[in-house]
Amino acid sequence: MVRTLLLYSLIFLSSSAFAQEKKEFEVHQLTPPDFGDAYSPSIVGNSIVFCGNKKDRIVYTVIGNDHKEPADLYFFTPDNTAEIKRFSASMRTEYYDGPATFSENGSRCIVSQNIVTDHKFRAFTNRENRLGLNEYRLQDSNWVLVGSLPFNDTSYNCTHPALSSDGTTLFFSSNRPGGMGGYDIWKSTWTDGIWSEPINLGSGINSSGQEVFPTFINEQLYFSSNRGVFGGLDIYAYNSESETIEPLQPPLNSSSDDFGLVSSDRLKTGYFSSNRSSVDAIWSFTFLQPVFDACDSLVVNNYCYTLAEENALALDEVPSLVYQWDINGEKRNGIEIDYCFPGPGQYMIQLDIIDTIVNAVYANQAAYELVIEDEEQPYITSLDSVRTNAPFQLLSKETNLPNVEIEDYYWSLSDGSSYHEPNPQHTFREEGTYRLELGILGTLFGEAYEDCVYKVIVCGDSVEMNETNTTLLNLNDLSRERRKPSFSNEPSFPDQADSTQVIYVVEIASSKEKLIVENDLPLDLREDYFIKSNYNTKDSLYSYYIGEYAKITDAHKTWYEIIQRGHEVFVRSRKNDAEEIPLDQAVVMRTILFESNKSEIKDEFKPDLDRIIGWMTQVEALQLVIYAHTDNVGNQRKNKDLSQDRAMAIVAYFIANGIDESRLQAIGYGEERPIASNDTLEGRSQNRRVEFELKMKE
Repeated sequence: MVRTLLLYSLIFLSSSAFAQEKKEFEVHQLTPPDFGDAYSPSIVGNSIVFCGNKKDRIVYTVIGNDHKEPADLYFFTPDNTAEIKRFSASMRTEYYDGPATFSENGSRCIVSQNIVTDHKFRAFTNRENRLGLNEYRLQDSNWVLVGSLPFNDTSYNCTHPALSSDGTTLFFSSNRPGGMGGYDIWKSTWTDGIWSEPINLGSGINSSGQEVFPTFINEQLYFSSNRGVFGGLDIYAYNSESETIEPLQPPLNSSSDDFGLVSSDRLKTGYFSSNRSSVDAIWSFTFLQPVFDACDSLVVNNYCYTLAEENALALDEVPSLVYQWDINGEKRNGIEIDYCFPGPGQYMIQLDIIDTIVNAVYANQAAYELVIEDEEQPYITSLDSVRTNAPFQLLSKETNLPNVEIEDYYWSLSDGSSYHEPNPQHTFREEGTYRLELGILGTLFGEAYEDCVYKVIVCGDSVEMNETNTTLLNLNDLSRERRKPSFSNEPSFPDQADSTQVIYVVEIASSKEKLIVENDLPLDLREDYFIKSNYNTKDSLYSYYIGEYAKITDAHKTWYEIIQRGHEVFVRSRKNDAEEIPLDQAVVMRTILFESNKSEIKDEFKPDLDRIIGWMTQVEALQLVIYAHTDNVGNQRKNKDLSQDRAMAIVAYFIANGIDESRLQAIGYGEERPIASNDTLEGRSQNRRVEFELKMKE
């Protein structure tokens, strides 16, 4: 065998294989020593195709520069490894045939063969009859030569082909000009019906030594190199994410030459080449524990949060007001606090504004329901840092996989150790950073289930043995359900002129059933304060309140007076919210203006009228009284008639939009009830108004 010319292709696993390469294997030699050299297996269908130089020709006039017969392609099947046959007569030449690589569907093959330029001497040296790559296609069960690849050249060698599964990317080894030294890994792609000019894979993979036997499968590149890690040729894997390479661990590599590793079942079983038994032979391998398709980074269960309210209001004008968090009954003061919950669970979190002088709740800022759940994953409980030669425990008891019936726990550590038990103890003998993997096998609703996680720990002679660090999470980054709205800058009804207005009120009572103000509310408050009410359609609650204030701190004086009287009251926000209906008060809508001496409803009236229609449609018990007013310009009798006509026009609009006439009442007062002087234009403008009073049917 010409080791510098005829080397071998390699097929291996996906990008997740880095973790799995360090698991334990069993290996067995398959081809017998008397067969001769056997190397570089490939998988096609149910056959293992490999290179061999068994002495089975009657006459040879061609020899290699290693004084051995040239290689041919042979095959066997996994269920009968003892019966070895020649692979394809149409691929056979008088010279070197192989290695070969096949597309996943088995219809395309690239073979390394000699470019014969000198038939006179029929001999092979490093300067004559170079190696090139030929393409074959399967037609009617026969392999037909398509042609030579366009980048073959008689001045250098191209060999060791490795096709991607779809047959559109070809990796190969060559000593063509432009490399790093010796043989390098190159890549060509099938583009517009032709193989592209090769690209050198660069210094991240190639070196001044020999890089041979490339394979690319499931986006992971593998190759062999003589970098002297274990001895001779070793098999390496390239991690495209970290742009690093690692040698595969024994027994896949040894102190001898190891190359040509293939597997069709993600490394559970497979074949490779090695001369560890003094002759190049095909070996089988079997993983002693399962290979997991992917391992995710462990998500540490974290129960510590920074609680902060994004809609907090300034309270500086009243020093006695402070924010207070109530977490399942435990209280903490501050607009932002750090808090560690005891573990998974459902937690009620309320943020109040309290007055520290009277120790009473001034306002409810917000409320949350926070559900903390452990991540659904296998869970590695271990120290984050350990001392060299100090035993430490690996625990899986916090694994959270609902509905999974766990059958097996598999541990894989990057020092080459592995365990098949839930809670092993381990000791690292050398300083360094180590990766721990926990794989789970089981069933989920009767179907096979697997999962895998990993974490990284540090080992050293002087490190402290530390538990997992806990970091603070921001509550605002979590999805949460607000059970009560926080204060926000939204307009309030009735004043719609300022769309940024927020008003605050002192709420003295709320109820599911409508209260009779004269009977059910405190006498001293009825006598000294004007009480308003509204109905919230979302919560189905009646609210009774005093005052309307632009800032939350403006309501403090009224709130404090009422608290001092012994009543329990709160400051609430009022918003321009379709869910809140003002009750039992005459509300002026400034948008509703009629032209002089006319009662026709203009289009610009309709949005506000439709809003009231929406309330009445939603709440059948609502009744509406419409009051129309004029100034004192003109005849008093005509003004009263005009105001009645205007009120009736609005009633007609409501009826036309589905509101029953029995729920509507129109009253035209004319100029009888001015709210400003009629001696000025501004006063007369205020007197020309329409008022709406919503009532709940008793």
